[in-house]
Amino acid sequence: MQGICGLKYIIPKIKIKTARHVKGSHGWHMRAHHETTISDNLFYALIDIGEQPSSPIVSYILPSKIVADCIRKTHQVWLNTPGRGGKPHNKKDMRMLMPDYTYVKPITEQGKAVIEQYQEGWLNPYRENWGILGLPKVA
Repeated sequence: MQGICGLKYIIPKIKIKTARHVKGSHGWHMRAHHETTISDNLFYALIDIGEQPSSPIVSYILPSKIVADCIRKTHQVWLNTPGRGGKPHNKKDMRMLMPDYTYVKPITEQGKAVIEQYQEGWLNPYRENWGILGLPKVA
């Protein structure tokens, strides 16, 4: 696409996911196909609209590879972790992208390492990270 001052740039694709009060709802709903939907030009805008109408709206802008890696790894840990009564979790299409996965109590060292990677604060570098899209600044 022809941009400002004749410069060419690629317009990124943005998938928008919204959640109300992320910490209370545990995050954004995703699907199994998000584990493999990866492109250098694809980003996710994760929007937290807050608990109250007066709550500030917060956005997290993540590359699709980060989203895919997170939900693939954390979902596998969840599947490998026994549920209530020690019963195995069932495979389902739904996934959750959460700001904190420490509620999952993995039984393997590998699972513990994954959950440690996605504990509270892991989304902070992506908060209001609109610059990652590489769009030209408009004066």
